[in-house]
Amino acid sequence: MTANLQRWLFAVLALWAPGCRDGPDPEATNRVLLLGGNLFAGGDRCVQLLDEMASASGVLGPVCFDLVAVPGASPDELAQALRTAPAARAVVVVIGDLSLLTGINTNADFPPSKLITSRLFDREALDETLETLRSIARSRGMLYVLATHPLGLQGRIEVPELSEVADAVRAGGATLDLATTFSVYDQQLLFTNGIDELDEYGHDAFANALFYSLLDDQAPIPARDDAEAAARAECAALLSWARGDDARFRPAARAILLEPPAGVAQATRHAAIANLLQGIAKPTRHRWTLIDPASAGDVPGLAVGRLLTLGKPGPIPADPVERAFIEILSAISQRDDNVLALADKLVAAEPHRATSWIALGLAASLTRDRQGVPQQARKHLQTYSSGNISPARWEQLMTTWPSSLAALPAMLQLDSIFRSHLPAGPALHAARRSSRLGLHSKAGALLDRATKKLEVPRNWTTERKRLAKLAEG
Repeated sequence: MTANLQRWLFAVLALWAPGCRDGPDPEATNRVLLLGGNLFAGGDRCVQLLDEMASASGVLGPVCFDLVAVPGASPDELAQALRTAPAARAVVVVIGDLSLLTGINTNADFPPSKLITSRLFDREALDETLETLRSIARSRGMLYVLATHPLGLQGRIEVPELSEVADAVRAGGATLDLATTFSVYDQQLLFTNGIDELDEYGHDAFANALFYSLLDDQAPIPARDDAEAAARAECAALLSWARGDDARFRPAARAILLEPPAGVAQATRHAAIANLLQGIAKPTRHRWTLIDPASAGDVPGLAVGRLLTLGKPGPIPADPVERAFIEILSAISQRDDNVLALADKLVAAEPHRATSWIALGLAASLTRDRQGVPQQARKHLQTYSSGNISPARWEQLMTTWPSSLAALPAMLQLDSIFRSHLPAGPALHAARRSSRLGLHSKAGALLDRATKKLEVPRNWTTERKRLAKLAEG
């Protein structure tokens, strides 16, 4: 298959791929497109993540994300893909991969003649492309969000011209700077080729970067109504608390709680925030009493919040961790001898969830049947941290029994947003880097040392098995 034919086929498949709708476009005003080339050649994981994150948080109201990925696309091909893409509220255009340069093959050996073809990009053509994409989006009634292409350390070192492209895209009006955001992740492997194609951990990082940008004061996709604006303020406050930034959290929380909530989901977020600010006290209990569980559906944190403050959870939640926590709290109230076994079972099933370890710490402290659970839990956080809860906040949660229980509804709210992200952490990334260099035995030994006597998430187990298989042969 020729390169041109392959490129055309990718473009056709991308445009025919099913999104989150069938038939006509009644949901066009609720759709957000992601348009890119090589970045999304590895699949659509980021779209699935963003759909879940937006649904759980409410920051974009009713929304679905569609991917228009054209690997290896020329600027003209990207423009054509946008012309024929589904109608949408907004399009996020990610531009700046290897397709803009000539003479680069990251899979080829250095030429014996040591002659390298041109690695320059056509600045004038790039400017024309950016203007064309902007014009197409405007003509189709889409909000146009231009983004620099994510770059990792390897990409910036081996193809420094891509940093020049990123500078040009910034000058061309980029409102989402993914190149700078990804520079924070230099110690992680986020690209299948090390340059411009995301792996599954890279998809997680991309989804986070886009989600966090929506919480900024100057969000690239502005809130279109009061409900979206309120959801963004509430999520930003919860994340500020999780990161230990009380100086930002407290005034934000007070401002949020001055407004009456609209609907069960927002009322639950308000009650969770009130718990963080005031603990379990009479005013916060009152907030939980005002929420009608009969019309709640499945709102994360509501059942645990009601159980902690009112003594009755209401509808049983779908989240297995929240269900297990309710079972553990019920066992504690009934003086059940199996409470510690229930907590151990929860940690074994969901070791990457902070709430699981809080349950184990609570069970151990009340039964006095085990020592050292908080220390083990702190090691767990450092090993598998999702990046949402800071070490300082975690230390506080694990050493302030039982007042830390007031934080559970908020933590379950945050968990619902990031529930499908892969637990990672420094040890896993270090092992993956060693494996990429061919040091499979060393990588496996590193993971073994980091996870000694700890329950591990499923993706860590899969990675360890992969390393063992590579080391054998």
